[in-house]
Amino acid sequence: MSQGFMIFAFNNAKIDYLAQAIWVGHRIREYLDKPVTIVTDVASFEEHAQHLAAFNVIQTEPLALGQRNFDIFNDDRVALWYNANRYQAYEITPYDETIVIDSDYIVSSGQLNLLFDSPHDFLTHRAVHDVTSKNSFEAFDTFGTTQMPHYWATVLYFRKGALAKQIFNLVTMIKTNYKYYSKLYQFMGHPYRNDYAVSLAQLIAYGHRIDAVPSIPWLLNTAPADATITQIDDKTFEFRYEKWIHGQPAPKNMRVKISEQDVHCLEKFSMGEMISG
Repeated sequence: MSQGFMIFAFNNAKIDYLAQAIWVGHRIREYLDKPVTIVTDVASFEEHAQHLAAFNVIQTEPLALGQRNFDIFNDDRVALWYNANRYQAYEITPYDETIVIDSDYIVSSGQLNLLFDSPHDFLTHRAVHDVTSKNSFEAFDTFGTTQMPHYWATVLYFRKGALAKQIFNLVTMIKTNYKYYSKLYQFMGHPYRNDYAVSLAQLIAYGHRIDAVPSIPWLLNTAPADATITQIDDKTFEFRYEKWIHGQPAPKNMRVKISEQDVHCLEKFSMGEMISG
């Protein structure tokens, strides 16, 4: 069976997602020795055509989720957010087994290859580890007033077959009728969230038996949006952030190094600066 990775990357006025995808794609080839398909649009492709020869490229029309402020500390970093195409992955992938990852997911190990040995046909992360130890993601364990379990679409493994096709069909249905599902499960109906659609699709496919839904059997290492990144060497990255210490009048400057571990980096601007050198 053919196996490979897929990254969706559509540039906007503030963030060069395709540059991230190219950088991450080369790391996938280095650490996981698998082919990479990058899904992008014509305009983004033309900006980086000379750097895409190592990858399979699919060009499609990007779907916008509306305006978003991409920096919680700066009001001038508002742009369109093109992040709604992931539901197409099943139909457009050239592989029998596919791992879809975000362009800001830094690969520094061979761990993701373990998913190709999974007995399950569809997997996402259920639990997140905050590498800054600030527990920034505790509030995201569930979503909506009905407290539905939150599965993360940051890494999404699927094997072509009846179950994966059913889940992607459900994701498409939920996306098309997102306002209805937001009212049914009582969560914010705008903007569209891949995480929510994938979470609900899995729960529906498994008959709303929450304990029956499998997940990736390790934590999703994630650095929150207030942690800036610096590369130390090929396998080591340092995150700098502020942390409030009980009894202290001001936050303390902190740093943590992550080595030979994959990590999801939410601070896209410092990641972009790191990639560009």
